[in-house]
Amino acid sequence: MGILEKIADIEKEIARTQKNKATEYHLGLLKAKLAKFRQALMEGDAKSGAGKGEGFDVVKSGDARIALIGFPSVGKSTLLSTVTRTESTAASYEFTTLTCIPGVIQYNGAEIQLLDLPGIIEGAAQGKGRGRQVIAVARTADMVLMMLDATKGEKQREILEEELESVGIRLNRRKPDIYFKPKKTGGINITSTVPMTRCSEKMIQLILHEYKMFNAQVLFRDDYTSEDFIDVVVGRRVYMPCLYVYNKIDQVSIEEVDRLARLPNSVVISCNMKLNIDYMLESIWTLLNLIRVYTKKRGEKPDFEDGLIVRNGTTVEHVCRMVHRTLVDQFKYALAWGTSVKFSPQRVGLSHVLQNEDVICLMTDDENEPLLRDNGRQHTYTSLNSYITANANTTQSSSNTTFASGEKLLSGRYESLDYECDESEIAHMEEKRLGYQHTRRLVALKWLIMLLIGISTGLTAVFVDYTVKKLTKFKFSYVQNKLDYCLAEHCLFQPYLSWIGINMGMVLIAGFLILWEPVARGSGIPQVKCYLNGVAVPHVLRLKALVAKVLGVIFAVSGGLAVGKEGPMIHSGAIIAGGISQGKSSSLKIDFHIFKYFRTDKHKRDFVAAGAAAGVAAAFGAPVGGVLFALEEGASFFNQQLTWFIFFASMVSTFTLNVVLSAIEGHFGDLSSPGLINFGLFNDVPYMWFELPLFILVGFIGGIFGAMFNQLNLRLTKFRHHYINKRWLLVIELLLVAATTVYFDPGKYALFGAASQLGGTMRMTISLAVILIEATGDIVLGLPIMIVLTVAKLTGDYFNEGFFDIHIALQSVPFLPWESDAFASQLSALSIMSAPVIQIKTVEKVENIYCILRSESHHGFPVVDHHEDNIANQRSGTFQGIILRHQLITILRKRNFISFNDNLRDYLTVDDFRESYPRHPSIESVHLTNDERELYCDLRPYMNLAYTVSHRSTLPRIFAMFRGLGLRHLVVVNDKNEVVGMITRKDLARFRMKHKKGHTSIEELAISN
Repeated sequence: MGILEKIADIEKEIARTQKNKATEYHLGLLKAKLAKFRQALMEGDAKSGAGKGEGFDVVKSGDARIALIGFPSVGKSTLLSTVTRTESTAASYEFTTLTCIPGVIQYNGAEIQLLDLPGIIEGAAQGKGRGRQVIAVARTADMVLMMLDATKGEKQREILEEELESVGIRLNRRKPDIYFKPKKTGGINITSTVPMTRCSEKMIQLILHEYKMFNAQVLFRDDYTSEDFIDVVVGRRVYMPCLYVYNKIDQVSIEEVDRLARLPNSVVISCNMKLNIDYMLESIWTLLNLIRVYTKKRGEKPDFEDGLIVRNGTTVEHVCRMVHRTLVDQFKYALAWGTSVKFSPQRVGLSHVLQNEDVICLMTDDENEPLLRDNGRQHTYTSLNSYITANANTTQSSSNTTFASGEKLLSGRYESLDYECDESEIAHMEEKRLGYQHTRRLVALKWLIMLLIGISTGLTAVFVDYTVKKLTKFKFSYVQNKLDYCLAEHCLFQPYLSWIGINMGMVLIAGFLILWEPVARGSGIPQVKCYLNGVAVPHVLRLKALVAKVLGVIFAVSGGLAVGKEGPMIHSGAIIAGGISQGKSSSLKIDFHIFKYFRTDKHKRDFVAAGAAAGVAAAFGAPVGGVLFALEEGASFFNQQLTWFIFFASMVSTFTLNVVLSAIEGHFGDLSSPGLINFGLFNDVPYMWFELPLFILVGFIGGIFGAMFNQLNLRLTKFRHHYINKRWLLVIELLLVAATTVYFDPGKYALFGAASQLGGTMRMTISLAVILIEATGDIVLGLPIMIVLTVAKLTGDYFNEGFFDIHIALQSVPFLPWESDAFASQLSALSIMSAPVIQIKTVEKVENIYCILRSESHHGFPVVDHHEDNIANQRSGTFQGIILRHQLITILRKRNFISFNDNLRDYLTVDDFRESYPRHPSIESVHLTNDERELYCDLRPYMNLAYTVSHRSTLPRIFAMFRGLGLRHLVVVNDKNEVVGMITRKDLARFRMKHKKGHTSIEELAISN
């Protein structure tokens, strides 16, 4: 008996066997045998060459291949001639086409190869007609276009599906997610991640035994049938999409056309009348899952007429291989614009998955030059998000943009702080419940907290100063004793080694402290400045940072390094203020249950500004200078009441320092030690009018040297990041600096020279002038100091940015300056926003919220009303408010759920959302049952009534609103109040005004992962 007869017998037995529990294993065994014989039949044809035929060997070309199959005389040749430029003979008799005729569909910039195959008949899989040759070609296609006659019902469709199914072509099905690996020993090991209701373990063993397999590892990741498992075992199955095209609809009733059109993966057409051809082409594009991506050179516009056609899910690595086969070896990174990235542009790697209409700029190791397909055309890139705005039918921006090089990046790891006022329903309910007396009580508590901040900062400064003096005294006395002894014994090398050893030991301790908490390095002023600007700098206000900062400064200064103990006091004061104002320590897990109302970013910001000012006051004995420092360099949001609070904290800080130091030095009450630094007294130092030009000259020199210092510091920092990147190298660096600078005495600077150098470096004018005046105690020197500082700032600004701003840029922090430049008015909201935006309905299913939080890292989501577009199945409601990520997680953790038709009765309170501040739990801490996932969340009481801007708004207007109101998210809406985009800090920070040598330009920075 031949294979065909065996297949026929098995098919007959399957047809006459009833399907029930008793025959389940028998049917499974029959199906396994049937698949085995069919596989043998196909392999036999391949060896004998029966699967090949003259006229069927067509080279695969284009972006995709489609196999056009169907019964004879259904209109395949007519369709080929209609959608391509290929002439295929069409006639009213069967078997007009006897060979494979290729054509090319030009659609959406893609070239899709369409193969017109001869008509197949029932039994084609067993060799009738030219069925085996047709099916062999179909297996090589990316998609099947099944041509059917609308006048003959669905019988043809069933026959063709059965013929393709019998040869291992699976239509409109995904490959089963089953892990199968034959082994040599160990037996059959079967596991599953879900309950197996459609294929038992016994059935799996019977199937494997039929294929003479007795050792294997099997893992079901979903509930699959025995047929699915057989496909995995056999292999050589082809899974591809299929579009059912019903032709000749002009010959049937309108009711029949409507019925056929509603069938899954089906379209209805008339080739003779050319009806619905465009919709068929659109359906082909969708089923092929093709997308377009564009490449560009740096500083040039991408060619939107010559995109790359790739499959959805394509990575940057695949695009590199399409551009040039060796590009992956030279690849350094890529800049991407579009919906696949959170920010545009964003720095991405080879594994980044691209989405439709993305723009990519490939950078290589060869001098960071981008590579792309050279089409001989050059453009100026004029639209930042033209691929988005074009889809939105909007006018593209005409602003010329200079794209950043590889080193000018914004880090995507920094998030924003939420300084916006809470206007939710539960916030209004709390205010109404607490009443006016609560507001007065809060003001009194603020004064108390400011008092505690001032006292604590002053005591910290005392501790630093006292400890440094004691350690320095110990060091000098020890070395002096050694020196006295060795003068007589002639062993001067001993005090020399002792001097170096003590210094290196103290510096080593300071170095280990910085390795323990890296955020404590440096003065900390740039980090505090960023925090007050609205950037959540990691660990900047942790107790660990305070310990490392204070002890590190003590040992660094005592070890003889050329550093001061004054600058780090600003960071220390900010940490102290941040901790006291919250009434708890998250690091120590201690909660004193006080000051709960101030556990928000908005209130904490004000206290941190006061702590920074108190640090300045303690360091320089200048309370007014501390206030002005907070105003000029620190706090981004000021009001009159906050000024009084900060001034009070500064006064208390310098007073505490004065009193305690006077007590330590044995003359309690003598307030002659206003700060940690003392310039001496300048009593009645006169100056003449003709000296004013000399003061200007001093300021000019200071500005030049300040700019030079910043440039050298920039290069040195890059050098250290590149070469000194090991921990042991950092320690050796510290030891070498301590050893080589031990004999260098910095001496004393003239007051004006010091002022010009500070002004040229820090670019501070008002606050630094007041600090110097308060520190010297001579108001007469006010005018020349102001002149020197002003000239130094103007001179330094001509060359580069200030010291703090340079280090902020080196850390890639999305820092926002005071205002945007007028030149940026050419950029609109559509040019800078991130789109599309994930939206949540006012009453949303718990499962949807949980999936969004698991898959997305965004911290804010627009809330829209209940309206849903049933045709496109997309959320298109009007904007209602915004809700934060930590609020959604709190709602899920508190199980604040309702059924769909219920009203929310048990509201969460504001304290429920504050209790975990500032370290909110992650979504991984939420565990929901299946029943809970089917419930709903009413977000209306918790969403904030956020600010919005029109999609026509310009960048200066957007910037002023965002910066002035301290926003974290700014929603962009259209004329119908529908959400079209979202603007965050990073979207604004990536556009920077570049001022250098009198020239101003807009530069756009990429955002790295």
